[in-house]
Amino acid sequence: LESNKIKQGVMNENKIIKEIKDKFDCLFVDQYNLVKKNNENFVDCIHFTPMGMKRLSKNFGDVLISEIEEK
Repeated sequence: LESNKIKQGVMNENKIIKEIKDKFDCLFVDQYNLVKKNNENFVDCIHFTPMGMKRLSKNFGDVLISEIEEK
């Protein structure tokens, strides 16, 4: 896989998700900076491998747990 295509795909997703976060004032998990853009995590520029999905899910869980513990 071409790393630049993966980076661009994740960056585009993050941009859209940030816009939604701002519009609805909700949590945002910056997967662009949390998941390495490599063949271990991505099948192509937007689809995760099973390992990538585990990392993605863990990142969501970590943010949610942190948010719950703060309240």
